[in-house]
Amino acid sequence: MISQLPKVQLEPNQPVTVSQLPSVSLAAGQQVAVTELPRVKLETGQAVRVYTTTPMLTKPVGGESMATSLLTITEGMGELIANTSRCHVLLKASSTNIDAVTLGTGWTLAAGEQLKLETTAALSFSGTDGDTIQIIEVTR
Repeated sequence: MISQLPKVQLEPNQPVTVSQLPSVSLAAGQQVAVTELPRVKLETGQAVRVYTTTPMLTKPVGGESMATSLLTITEGMGELIANTSRCHVLLKASSTNIDAVTLGTGWTLAAGEQLKLETTAALSFSGTDGDTIQIIEVTR
């Protein structure tokens, strides 16, 4: 049984692979920081529990601000650019549209139909020139 590891010195940029660690006991006030973990695969039925004494930062559901816009289909196309600050986007095909507006490669929105998407990705639309999409973009 190994109760203490010898001092190890690595050359700059020398990789190290650790496949198993011995038990570790920390004295009062000592801390361990893990900056990177290997990929982990869980089998069916397995779970990971995370315990923390400080709040975990997560993407907010609501957001801090919002902006509205009107996207007009021109030359059969329209695009809402990607936005990494976006929490979600509310889309509404204007009730005055002549035809359905297609999101991506097949999701259609009939005139007056609404959709909420939780994405930061760019969104592409196709449809009849002059038809519009009302947009509310909620950001953090």
